Amino acid sequence: NIYTNFINSKKELKSKLFDGVLKHLKSDRKFGLLLSGGTDSTTLLNVIIKQIKEGSSIETFTYGFKGAGVLDEVSRVDNLIKKIT
Repeated sequence: NIYTNFINSKKELKSKLFDGVLKHLKSDRKFGLLLSGGTDSTTLLNVIIKQIKEGSSIETFTYGFKGAGVLDEVSRVDNLIKKIT
């Protein structure tokens, strides 16, 4: 059944993604995440937020250029942060 295969694949992907991120979160140093406002960094941020301990935080960074117009990622990241906080 194609629906069952889809559900199983979705569960496996989520499990592997969470396991992989959790391995990288084990550190005795602070860590951060460069946010572009795109799918990859947004997904990683959401996974990290769900896995870090209550009261913990993550440093996030982004960059922008004056006059970049639609290529400026700061506004996308700002919207992302507003949605998750």
